[in-house]
Amino acid sequence: MKSTGPRGPWGGGRIPRPPPLFENFGGFRDEPVGPHPVANVQVIFKPEQFQPVVEWLMLHRDSLDVLVHPLTDNSVDDHSIYAMWLGSPVPLKLNTLRRNYRAELLPSA
Repeated sequence: MKSTGPRGPWGGGRIPRPPPLFENFGGFRDEPVGPHPVANVQVIFKPEQFQPVVEWLMLHRDSLDVLVHPLTDNSVDDHSIYAMWLGSPVPLKLNTLRRNYRAELLPSA
């Protein structure tokens, strides 16, 4: 999710805090990171959580733009051809991505 200021959209009270289904909250990034040209929030969830998580994001994202993508073995494809946007797509810097994710970026089993 695109941030709206320090500590992101939740810190500013713009949208409600997410429910417990967001079990792997990667934190706020107040500055651009990697392919993301704007501040953002990282949330990782399991495939079986897709429906409730994405539904919550749809209903509570306000005017924020949200990128939803899988974690396959190809980070470039995940951020481009497999990407789903809620709101307006934000052009990503795909040339900054490694083809494979670093192990620390993947959720633990």
